[in-house]
Amino acid sequence: MKTYFGIVPEPGKRYYAQIPVGTLANRAEVKIPFLLVRGMEDGPVFWINGAVHGAELNGSVAAWELFRELDPKTLKGTLAITPIANALGFQRRDKISDLDCQDMDTSFPGNPNGTFTERISHAIYTQIKANADSVLSFHTMGPQWTAIPYTVSKIVPGADPEVIKKSQQLALAYGQEANCFLDLANASGELPGVTRGALDITCILDGIPTFMAEMGGGGRVQRENVDLAKASVRKVMAYMGMLTDQEPPAPMRRRIITRRTFTRGDGAGMYVPSVKPGDTMTGGGVQGRIHYFGDEMEECRLEQENIFFIGVRFNPVVNTGDPLSFVGTEWHFETC
Repeated sequence: MKTYFGIVPEPGKRYYAQIPVGTLANRAEVKIPFLLVRGMEDGPVFWINGAVHGAELNGSVAAWELFRELDPKTLKGTLAITPIANALGFQRRDKISDLDCQDMDTSFPGNPNGTFTERISHAIYTQIKANADSVLSFHTMGPQWTAIPYTVSKIVPGADPEVIKKSQQLALAYGQEANCFLDLANASGELPGVTRGALDITCILDGIPTFMAEMGGGGRVQRENVDLAKASVRKVMAYMGMLTDQEPPAPMRRRIITRRTFTRGDGAGMYVPSVKPGDTMTGGGVQGRIHYFGDEMEECRLEQENIFFIGVRFNPVVNTGDPLSFVGTEWHFETC
């Protein structure tokens, strides 16, 4: 019998709990929320993790709403959700914890004797490893970005090829047009550029198919992305045979992005983008302009042959070297 943070779920029941993960110097106890709904019939355990970075809210809200809306009578298996993994980052809507300045998505599988962040990671990952058949890690871009929704599935060196393939299939079942198949053996040009300690990488190395869904921008709740995330999770669960009231997703045209990077500018001041997420640029061009409240407008040019804009900075205040766009530079199309 599977146990989740001490809960032994009964068929057809929902569970909500606050899981203690540590104590602050003033003796305030830090807890993370945990949601679980078990169907009337046995089936896969699908785990959703949200807010591993504290400003990434869209997926967390979507998972919570889906938990409330799901009918256990139409569910085969179990949906488990840790909607706010990084409780300390969430407090400030920040990527990192202000206690240990650590990025939680570089700290899995965690350490029961480590930093505050590592202890939370360990508490969550111990349960995922013991129970999950597959995992969705919800993310967004940062609060200064606007972005299209897209998925990421990683080709992890040393992992079982079948687990990598299943991770990609889950990402495609999520139903977005843009999907990044990222080979960590040659990935470059990204921030933070980490290839260890991420939840999805750790799960894949442990044989658990996992993908990421990036749902817009951080620091705010975007209703259209919350609704899209809920519908997309239902597609994945239907693909896994977990929903008896929904058909599996039909094939669609996909953009499979195999290389991506951030573009940067040399100038500083106020940035005015000339492109939007989802745009394509061929043969180079101007992605935006920078001014500092004068007549001069400095062009920020791109010289790459093919660019697909995944995310575009909308917060205008930029320094030399700040990222301006997040782009795909290599891709192909598949119908799947």
